[in-house]
This record gives sequence, structure tokens and C-alpha cells, in this order.
Amino acid sequence: MARFMSPEWFEQVAAKQAPADCGPAIDVVVTGAPVGEIAYRVVLGNDGAKIVAPGRIAASKTPPQVRFAADYETVAAIASGKLPTYDALLEGRVRVSGDAAVLLAHLELLAGLDLIPPHVRQNTTFF
Repeated sequence: MARFMSPEWFEQVAAKQAPADCGPAIDVVVTGAPVGEIAYRVVLGNDGAKIVAPGRIAASKTPPQVRFAADYETVAAIASGKLPTYDALLEGRVRVSGDAAVLLAHLELLAGLDLIPPHVRQNTTFF
């Protein structure tokens, strides 16, 4: 089992994702993780979305247009399926900054988006 947001976990997620077009990017900053602050990128495309692991952000050709920030507990609850993203946003547990028009333009994709393949989720230690 991989620990949520560990380098091994990011490798497992990336291995199960199809490459996304170079569409808009969202930076996600997670505070309070067991290893400190973690920042990764989500690139949206016509074929879905792809996570860009922390160590590979510099190589990403897509600059971020939006930034999400939340604590580890919130992100782990969302990723494990215990907390709907919508609820976390309404409760102010996820802070959003940047170009909101990017989010609105991709609302349909974002509404049904699950970046964590079921096999990876089942083999992840969240807390």
C-alpha cells in the first residue's frame, strides 16, 4: 500500500492516467502533510485530466491559471471519498484563487472528475 501523496502514490496515479492535452492547469497546494507542504499540478484536456507530480511541475509546459489550497486532512478526505469536493468548497476548506473563468469553462469535466483510479484508491493509506 502506498501512503497518500507519497512519491510512490504519485507514480501509481500517473501510471493509470492517459496523457491530457495541454489545456488549462490547476496548481494544488496541500499544507500539513506528513512530509510538509506538497504542491502538484492538474492539467485539464479534452481527454480528461492528469496529475503532474511535485517533482515534475518544473517540466510541465502548462502554467497554472487556478490555484487550490487546502490542508492534508481535507484533501485526504476528498480523495478517499469521505468528503465531496463541493462540500469542502462550500465549507471554505478549499481556497480557490486565480482565473475563475477557467473553472467555469471546464465545469462539466470538473464535475465528474475523479483523478484517483479505483485500484490506486483501494491500495492507499490515507491517514
